[in-house]
Amino acid sequence: MALLIVALAACASPSDEPTAAPQPPARASVLPQELAGVADFCAVPGDTAAAAVPAGSRAVAIGAQDRLDIRYAPFPAAVRCTLRTRAQWEQLWKALDARDAPPSAPESGMVVLAAAGTISTEGHDIAIDGVWIHGDTATVSVRERTVGDGCAAGQLEAYPTAAVRIPAVPVVRFRETLLVGEPCF
Repeated sequence: MALLIVALAACASPSDEPTAAPQPPARASVLPQELAGVADFCAVPGDTAAAAVPAGSRAVAIGAQDRLDIRYAPFPAAVRCTLRTRAQWEQLWKALDARDAPPSAPESGMVVLAAAGTISTEGHDIAIDGVWIHGDTATVSVRERTVGDGCAAGQLEAYPTAAVRIPAVPVVRFRETLLVGEPCF
């Protein structure tokens, strides 16, 4: 009887819930050549620490004024960046698109940035959905979503990117979550 219940449970229809994975899928392990000049403050997601939020951390309130509108910055690869100075901000932007002046950098704090790289279909987004500080360390929660296989997704070139201003701290760790098979959005 127990074997029958296990077999029936295995045949149950899949849930509509997305599948969460602790890390994004395998990506390049080094920055592409066009971003080699920013290696001091940017890394590919595989080089970032998957971090649990330490007990006793305080959440950082991230308001609209702290979010930078660079959703369409043409990052050629997935990266996570910690930008502490205006010079780093300008250097990163020059590596991305030397034709345009960089968007204005925040006057205080520092910027953490998460880019998914070049995506060739709709239905992929990235967000920084939380920041916690404990001592001299910030833990930045990055969430990437992709829609399920049954969703209509047009072909286009997109560059999902999120960036927020946070208080300056010496150490930044990224906590990655990839939601695959999200309901159509």
